[in-house]
Amino acid sequence: MKRISYISKGASAHSGRRFRAGNPAPRWRTVFIALALALAIGSAGQIPLAQAAPAGATKFQYFMMANKVRGTARICIGDNVHIDVRVVRAQESKVFNPQGEWVNARRISGVKVKGSVQDSSIGTLSPAENTTSWNRDDPGTAPFSFLAKKAGTTTISFEGSIDHIWFFGLLGPVVDRRDFVSAEPVSVTVQPCKFTVTSISYWNVPGPGNLEFVARIDEAEMTADAQGRLTGSATVNWEGTQTSLDTDVFAEEITIAPSQADLTGQMHDSGQVTVNITYQPATASYSLVAVGAAGDVVRGTAQELMTLDPLSLSVDSSGGSSEQAQVLIWTQDAPVSGSSLVIVSPEVGEQE
Repeated sequence: MKRISYISKGASAHSGRRFRAGNPAPRWRTVFIALALALAIGSAGQIPLAQAAPAGATKFQYFMMANKVRGTARICIGDNVHIDVRVVRAQESKVFNPQGEWVNARRISGVKVKGSVQDSSIGTLSPAENTTSWNRDDPGTAPFSFLAKKAGTTTISFEGSIDHIWFFGLLGPVVDRRDFVSAEPVSVTVQPCKFTVTSISYWNVPGPGNLEFVARIDEAEMTADAQGRLTGSATVNWEGTQTSLDTDVFAEEITIAPSQADLTGQMHDSGQVTVNITYQPATASYSLVAVGAAGDVVRGTAQELMTLDPLSLSVDSSGGSSEQAQVLIWTQDAPVSGSSLVIVSPEVGEQE
């Protein structure tokens, strides 16, 4: 090795001197040669993590790779994304390629790896520093975890430091230089995978009774799966009134029990979100009052099944709204046209 040959040269230079009889120098020469041999034996028994290659010697190169364990799967706010960082050392060979190629790659343990997030408001990395493992099952790997805090895109950078160590027997390890290796930055896009849907629908039934109906959905949640399919359910709350009493029969009270709506949708790679609302039927109960020609009053009740046209809209993943026509279908009367305003809002986070 380079360091051992240097020591050997020093010993031979000493031994080349002439000494007079009785001069104690030869004794010191013997001690110095013994020390050099001890250092050589101590060094030969150790394998350095990395060492410089003299001119004409075998050339080595270090490589670092950082991979998201979940691959290209969607990353949602609140997700923990595991990232494995590996360091590999390869040897240059020109046996089959005169230009050289890297062969005999092997993972390197004990490399200190530091990670950093370009925009820490989008997510944080833990731990900030780790060491490639000595574990036989997965050597040369340093695991990290990225916690997604809010929607956005950022990059994660990793850099490793490799100590070149020489072992000199009792003198112990000596680091003569440190090399650095880095990986291609890992791009991370965090998406809002939860949305709330709010809607208000209104119908006016002209005529002597002048009936008005309102149906509301208040912040119903939709959640995406790994494929971006959105699902959820909503409670639809109703109001019904009769604003005119200029009729022989009027509704003293209109009660409409809450109904349900099914929410479905899809998150698209373009950044758009499709939302579909399918309404289940609602039942309206009327407390009626009828006034006869003689002024007599008759009371009664009636029920009617009410259904709504489904709604579909597409908005940006950052949120949006849509106003569109919606038809109210009665069981005993003609359909009534109305309008509906739907608001879709993403979950903005932020996770701690």
